[in-house]
Amino acid sequence: MSEKESLTPQEALNVIAAEITHQTALLEQIAKPVRWEYLLVIVEAKKERWYEYWANGNKLDEFDNKPVYFMLNALGRQGWEMVEMLASGDFYFKRHVRS
Repeated sequence: MSEKESLTPQEALNVIAAEITHQTALLEQIAKPVRWEYLLVIVEAKKERWYEYWANGNKLDEFDNKPVYFMLNALGRQGWEMVEMLASGDFYFKRHVRS
C-alpha cells in the first residue's frame, strides 16, 4: 500500500467493527432454530381408481379422482417434503415455517 492508500488506526478499527457487525448478523441467521409444520394426508380408496384425500382432517376436493402422484407433486411444489408413507394410505409431510 502506498501512503495515500493506508488507513489511519481509527479507520482500520471502523472497518473491523463493520466486519464484526456483518459476521454477527450472519451467525444470528444461521443459529436460528429451524421451525417445521407438519401435514398428514390420508388417502382413501373408494372404488377402483377413485380416491379421496384428507389433510389434517380437511377434505381435499381438488385431488379427488386423481392419482396419488398428482397430490404428491402438488404438495412438493408448495414446499412439502414427504417424510413417511404407510401401507394404510397415510402420508406424512413437513416443511420449513417461513418467518
